[in-house]
Amino acid sequence: MKYINDPATRDDAVKVMANKVGVDPTQYAQFIAGTHLLDLAANKKVFSKGAGFDSIYGSTYHVNKFNVQNGVYKTEINADGLIFPSLLDELK
Repeated sequence: MKYINDPATRDDAVKVMANKVGVDPTQYAQFIAGTHLLDLAANKKVFSKGAGFDSIYGSTYHVNKFNVQNGVYKTEINADGLIFPSLLDELK
């Protein structure tokens, strides 16, 4: 977040992110203001287990049910097995 938000490094951050998705940096820069980026505290909050949309777990549970109900796949996946907050737990 600091690297993206710092005017001294913002252009480089945009180049790196644009390269990852195969988009011209000038084009990609237009979307930064509309992109909701989370700092460490907000990430830790989102990665807390919960059933609502304010948790990545809850969002995944809801999407999982939706996908089964709409035939995207037949059985629910183990959403808890897809989410790994351990890296965030190690950061301070």
